[in-house]
Amino acid sequence: MGLLDDQIAIITGAGTGIGREAALMFANEGASLVLAGRRIEPLNEVVQLIESDGGTAVARSTDLEDGDAAAALGTWTLDEFGRVDILVNNAGHSSHARSIRYVSAEEWQSVFRVNVEGVYRLTQSVVNSMIERGSGTIITTSSYAALTPGLLGGASYSAAKAASYNLMRGISAELKNKGIRATTILPAEVDTPILNNRPLNPDAAARSTMMMPEDVAQAILLCATLPGRTVIEEIVMSPTQPRDRTLDMESAANARSPELGTAAPAREGVQGVGHTSNEFQSAGQLEWLLLVEIRKIILHRGEIEVGPSRLITFGLIWRDVPVTKGDERAGRRNLECHLD
Repeated sequence: MGLLDDQIAIITGAGTGIGREAALMFANEGASLVLAGRRIEPLNEVVQLIESDGGTAVARSTDLEDGDAAAALGTWTLDEFGRVDILVNNAGHSSHARSIRYVSAEEWQSVFRVNVEGVYRLTQSVVNSMIERGSGTIITTSSYAALTPGLLGGASYSAAKAASYNLMRGISAELKNKGIRATTILPAEVDTPILNNRPLNPDAAARSTMMMPEDVAQAILLCATLPGRTVIEEIVMSPTQPRDRTLDMESAANARSPELGTAAPAREGVQGVGHTSNEFQSAGQLEWLLLVEIRKIILHRGEIEVGPSRLITFGLIWRDVPVTKGDERAGRRNLECHLD
């Protein structure tokens, strides 16, 4: 006997990361699943894994940035299965630009459509049927950024996740006495595909310090499997060991939305980028950040290979070198280049 036998559950963002792990855990406890996400291929792979182990699942390609599509997912599930016992709002989306200075209206609205409107519309489409039956569990994956907003999560993502967090708190306050359990999961850094959209994509060493998707999925499962008399209203999760995020913050401070371009603006006294050192002979010591997309960096006598189209963050520091007659370094600067 599984803890979720005969339960019908919708899980969004179920093709990868936290949603995928939650789907496998729910299926192992006997739930029948509707797995939703934008890309059908990874969803089908999860369905095949579940069915090969004797479970029941169906994949539904759903663009959760489209509120009507999100609502239609709930309606379809009710028509197909007759009820929804558990809704896991797990799909998430972040912007490339983190700073309020450089995030475009397009990116801002996109983040809010997935993380707020999609959650609202899907939840609304099933909550009345839950109320009619006197029970239902709604679990939403928010973010630690909702509690501690800043550059790492970004302005739009932090604000959107705070909105979804407060939506769940409001549902709990309003509908708890009708048997509806509303839970928010607020994880800090988790090694999932959403990190790939960061201005500085964390490397293997950075990711090794983070939580894994199954850690958060285990928390979601706990909230879903407790007796109906008990609700966990929120869970805050974070890696045990902190990591140095200096380069992440530098990149986040200067990244722009694609519509606005990716190069950081020059600081005061620097007329743009792409100049040679000779153009700054009288500038003294200058320091700025430059985001560039390249395949190879040539540094003096050596070269550093980087992956194709990888976004690299440079800390460029020009320093004056004493100029003497006959000195082969005359008119040049030393360049220190710090890579991620």
